Amino acid sequence: QIEGKPQPQFSWFKDDQPLAEGNRFATQYDIPSKTIFLTIAGAREDDSGTYRLVAQNPSGQEETSCDVKVDVNQPNIDQRSFVPQKAFDKLEKQLSRPNNVISGVDQSSFFNQDLFRPFDERHIKHPSAIVGGEDSDAAMPISAPRVLTPLRPLSTPEGEAVLLTAQVEGYPLPQFTWIHDNQPIMASNRVTSHYDMLTKRCYLQIIDSRPSDAGTYELIAENPAGQDRTRTELTIVPVSKIDQTGYVPYDKFSTLEFKPRIPNELRSGVDASPFVSGEIFRLLEAKPVNEYFIPEDEQKVSIDVLVPLKPAVAQEGQPVMLTTKIRGRPTPQFTWLRNNQPILESNRVQTYYDFPSETLVLEISEILPHDAGNYTVVAENPKTGERVETSAPLTVRGDTTSIDNTAFVAPDAFRTLEASSPLRAVMGESGVDTNSYLNPEILRTLDQTKQKPTDTPEKKQAVSAPKVITPLQPVKCNEGQPINFTAKVEGNPQPTFTWFKNDQPIQESNRFWSHYDIPSKTVLLQITDARPDDNGTYVLLAENPLGRDQTQSTVNVTSGPRVDTNAFVAPEKFAAFDQQYGPNVPTQSGVDTTPFVQPERFAQLEVKAPAPTRQEMQQPEAPKVVTPLQPIQVNEGSPALLQATIVGKPTPNFVWMKDGAPLAASNRLRTRYDIGTKQVLLQINDARPQDAG
Repeated sequence: QIEGKPQPQFSWFKDDQPLAEGNRFATQYDIPSKTIFLTIAGAREDDSGTYRLVAQNPSGQEETSCDVKVDVNQPNIDQRSFVPQKAFDKLEKQLSRPNNVISGVDQSSFFNQDLFRPFDERHIKHPSAIVGGEDSDAAMPISAPRVLTPLRPLSTPEGEAVLLTAQVEGYPLPQFTWIHDNQPIMASNRVTSHYDMLTKRCYLQIIDSRPSDAGTYELIAENPAGQDRTRTELTIVPVSKIDQTGYVPYDKFSTLEFKPRIPNELRSGVDASPFVSGEIFRLLEAKPVNEYFIPEDEQKVSIDVLVPLKPAVAQEGQPVMLTTKIRGRPTPQFTWLRNNQPILESNRVQTYYDFPSETLVLEISEILPHDAGNYTVVAENPKTGERVETSAPLTVRGDTTSIDNTAFVAPDAFRTLEASSPLRAVMGESGVDTNSYLNPEILRTLDQTKQKPTDTPEKKQAVSAPKVITPLQPVKCNEGQPINFTAKVEGNPQPTFTWFKNDQPIQESNRFWSHYDIPSKTVLLQITDARPDDNGTYVLLAENPLGRDQTQSTVNVTSGPRVDTNAFVAPEKFAAFDQQYGPNVPTQSGVDTTPFVQPERFAQLEVKAPAPTRQEMQQPEAPKVVTPLQPIQVNEGSPALLQATIVGKPTPNFVWMKDGAPLAASNRLRTRYDIGTKQVLLQINDARPQDAG
């Protein structure tokens, strides 16, 4: 029995070595009786030794020890006497053992069984009576284990803790065995079990549950009087590894959680009724930010629009902000409307009111076509009944590519062309489609008017077959650099261009891009981020109805280390860090490993804990690794993620080490500690061979 405040932490030692908890060793501290137990199931000869218990808390430390000897010559039977030894003196003298020797097992009794019947009716004290003292009246008869409350089926998300409980009674105290899918469960730092003698409950706790933990669990309780068992099913629901952090705080949904769905009449087809009534959603009302105290004599100010809303035009997919300045004391309540309909708050539409600048902002991220309309903000004071509003239209342009669509010629000039020009035929051809939507001949008259007018009529250009004026040139580059092929080709009508690599057509993609410049008659093929497999022979084929021509070239990509040499900071910024080289620097053969910047200048890759709270200081806990780091293998250039689960109070400081040395912070390495899940993460972007270790 050990007492202390705060509650001590207990450590068991055997022959001065820490005793690890396992399926044979279990310890429990009973708070009401202040008694700590160490249970060793199935004692063995190697369990003999000196056992020491150390109890410590911030106020001090206390310990106690004892010797345990396991006699291997005795059967594994409880040898404690039910009756004092002196009570058998008269029995031993009256009866003697028979002299005849019979082969086999001697089943004869040493004593007359009838003499023991008076003792069978006596009750045996329960271990709880020993805890209470010698005078305790608590007693229990011998009974086989009996399950009072069986295990219950359980379903839990992946990563959450699992707790299976069952209430079992029996004397002597039963031995408990947990079975998972017909296999015994071994205790570990993730799976623990204990039995509470006061409540008679047996617990199995699994932290950081995994899909492999699902299955059938069975608890077997047995003692010399018999056994009983109970079983249940555990279901682990897999969860996505994507960051599930909500864009909207969880308390925003508090009004929705406990609203039961109103049952509708049964109809065929798709149930389109909403799970939550639309009235439950709050209107998009602005909350004041940066609010500060206002003197009493300045609190009453009429609501007035200082700067009204202005019309806005936004590109589809881009963010947009609508702003207005409105003054009023006390602060008015703001409601946003679109086409006279209230706007519902979401993770895409947010509003706020900046008190010092009296500015109201409506922010829409990733604007969509249905966001277009007339926006109105209503400011009103519920106490005085004042109400003002301001409106402005918002126009959303359709999604277009990043090409500059600014017209060189006014759109009205093309009206005659659109009416007379036939529709363009669609032809499936390999390569890059460079066909013009309009006949270039028609546009030349417009180009003439933009330049210098002349009275001389333009000569009609003669038709000709494609002809390569400037052929392709061989290209040599390092891995990762861009490749640019250029060739000058003329022909009338304008040729169709097709690119081939090793006699195979090249399909346009995010790495291959082709373009034909009509004025300069230059065709371009650009390959971004060159790779060794880009090596080969490239052919440009130009053809029109009058003929064809081609040119070819080769590409040689030299493999090299994938090191990003682009400087994030100008080199002159590091002048203060450079080491001063003296005249007596010895020259050594091999690779110069002298660092350009002193290593101590780099900060360690660590996670600093926040300031501890008073509650954490009152109940401190040493850091404990719940889920250790796991070995991983990744491909070069891919991201790597190391994670471990660590608990402790106050929140520990974390420092990452690689091959025994502190890991320096860089723009490729990121680390953080998630207080909710107790997980510390290290993310390595663009893994390299030197990251192994």
